Amino acid sequence: MTRFVLISDTHNTKPVLPRGDILVHAGDLTVRGTRAETEAAMLWLGLQAMQFKFVVFVGGNHDWFLYHLSREAGKDAVRDFVRPWGSNIIYLENELWAEEFEGKVVSFWGSPAQPEFCDWAWNYARDSDIRAVWDKIPTFGVDVLVTHGPPYHVLDWVGKDRVGCQDLRDAIDRVQPKVHVFGHIHAGHGKAQTFSVGGATTQCYNAAVTGENYKLAPKHHPWVLDYDGKTFTEVPGA
Repeated sequence: MTRFVLISDTHNTKPVLPRGDILVHAGDLTVRGTRAETEAAMLWLGLQAMQFKFVVFVGGNHDWFLYHLSREAGKDAVRDFVRPWGSNIIYLENELWAEEFEGKVVSFWGSPAQPEFCDWAWNYARDSDIRAVWDKIPTFGVDVLVTHGPPYHVLDWVGKDRVGCQDLRDAIDRVQPKVHVFGHIHAGHGKAQTFSVGGATTQCYNAAVTGENYKLAPKHHPWVLDYDGKTFTEVPGA
């Protein structure tokens, strides 16, 4: 059994995490995204990497330093920046990563992209621009999809408005990952299922640990899932 711990939107906080094998962070490690903030967040993430076999993460719209580093020098430069804090910290930017656990290969596809939102980092225009990102997700073989933002109509309420990405929702129908982890919309913290053609379902988790006032202490606990090679099962109270 492989245990996954799911978090997002830590925003400079340092939540106490339960034990597990794989830590997944769906972006927004920082508030202002400065280099100093990013290094402090990576120090904390590196400490978590000492407790987990792997830490898998994507950037978020607040993570400006990572965004500019990627845009100016490429995502390999981001990996070079991350490496000193742990060789088992896996940064994903519109790409696939897979690893074998207990004889079963688990595949992750991760992206920091989200629809335009207040001119923040990794913003894409809705429709064709962001659709081009989601078109990169392989149709078969993705177990865990990690994006910063939510799909449309899935844990994406801001007041009376749904702000999720319709093209991402369409991609989930095509890809049908077992689990989708995201954050970004703090008020949407929770869990849901999407149902695709043929009856396949995707377990969806908005894993934002901070509340709508993200400068306060963490409000929500991480989601914890056990994976037996076929099915992800939520572990309540872990």
